[in-house]
Amino acid sequence: MASVLPLMPSLSMGLVVLGMLVMGMIAFHVFDNAFFLGQTAKFLRVPWFPELFCKWSREFPDAPIIRYLNFANGETLFVNSIEAYKQVLQTKSSYFVKPAFAKQFAHEFIGDGLPFVEGKLHKVRRAAISQPFSAARLRAFSPVVQQKAEQLIDVLTQQRNEHGNVEIESNIWKAVLDVIGLETFGLDLNHLGSDESPLFDTFTTMMQPSTFGHVINYLNSLIPIRQYVPLRECIEFSQSCTRVREFIVGLMTIRRNQCEQGLDNEKHRDALQCLLEHSDPDWNDKNVVEYVLNILILGHDTTACSITWAVHELSRRTDCQQRLRDEITSMDNTCGMSSFSDIDKLPYLHNFVREVLRLYCAVAMAPRQATDDVEIDGVMIPKGTVIQLSPAVMNTHPLVWGPDAQEFNPDRWSDLTGDATSAYAFETFHNGPRMCIGKQLSLMEMKTMLVEMVRKFKIEKPLGNEEKQVDVAGPAFTLRPKENLVVRLVEM
Repeated sequence: MASVLPLMPSLSMGLVVLGMLVMGMIAFHVFDNAFFLGQTAKFLRVPWFPELFCKWSREFPDAPIIRYLNFANGETLFVNSIEAYKQVLQTKSSYFVKPAFAKQFAHEFIGDGLPFVEGKLHKVRRAAISQPFSAARLRAFSPVVQQKAEQLIDVLTQQRNEHGNVEIESNIWKAVLDVIGLETFGLDLNHLGSDESPLFDTFTTMMQPSTFGHVINYLNSLIPIRQYVPLRECIEFSQSCTRVREFIVGLMTIRRNQCEQGLDNEKHRDALQCLLEHSDPDWNDKNVVEYVLNILILGHDTTACSITWAVHELSRRTDCQQRLRDEITSMDNTCGMSSFSDIDKLPYLHNFVREVLRLYCAVAMAPRQATDDVEIDGVMIPKGTVIQLSPAVMNTHPLVWGPDAQEFNPDRWSDLTGDATSAYAFETFHNGPRMCIGKQLSLMEMKTMLVEMVRKFKIEKPLGNEEKQVDVAGPAFTLRPKENLVVRLVEM
């Protein structure tokens, strides 16, 4: 009997968690909340978590804060006004930290990296990791992005079938991962040029789990159950996390050996070099691994999703595509061999990209927790309360963007009025001291790759599937198509 006792906690934990899940899914509803799970069951059923936030925002547009019940009937508030966003992210940001469940959820992906550092230490470490993303560094890096965009065009050209149809999503993901690899540790992973892509496959396992895998991820953020549930999704996810970390440790060893042999540190001023040189009392190799993971995962997944949706919109909108093509042709006739500084000045391209990012915001939500009692836009928030920020809410708020907030219209950016002129009306990259450090790199990648595609191809819906609906994968934590996106590319 004694020999089986150590197994009981694991078995009990697994049965309890699975029992709670089943009970919550089938139990009666009280005031639109599922027993014990609150609104959690609804979040797990919708393809994209922010759909519920946006629905509530449209129903109660004047409410600065909206209350709902989460797992175990925990009270949660989500932010629904520009002023509330500004206070949480900027003017009163010192009153908020990332909650424990967010740390638990992200820990397996990215460890305890920059998103979870608070106070003065966050400012110091953000400064250290921001150096490779400075304007000067990105200007010097832009030819590398251009080369990768041209390689993407070559790959897409070769992969088209006899009708011109080609699957673009995985190729875009590979191209963006290659760019991130070059920017982060100066290494061309060459996923685009190889049939074997082990790191890409590993990231896919981590970031694109099955529906049940998403449920496990969510539950694991509340109760650490993954180690107690020996299912395929849990095992493969854990193995993938280990492989990525081992890959980064190997790169650190190589770079240190190169430095000992006289590597020019200034010439190789990438993120890995900056992190290896950084020092503070608690800094160690584990921190380096986690901060590199931050850049690889947070910078790769979101940008690839955004470019994919941009191509999808181009395939649906010949008018937008032609206006972009005319603008690019005019630039080419004027500048000859255009650089990114020329591309970045194209007004319609800039508006088109911003509209894609507004309507197809890749990040689902960003939770915070109050460290003290604080008033937000006239509402008193008690200490310990969890606040949900969902960028899609501000990006499509009817009182900010008007009655056509849900419609795709790049021209709206040429005539912004009222609250839409506020920086906090466009929350895709967040604002305040925790604004995404990779924002400018992401915009560079999007613009460069879109320009190359529009130059080379007429982008259409796939021949034979013109009427096929492109659904959203879900439940998911980044906005991506349910099936790999296929378009028809006709050479110009």
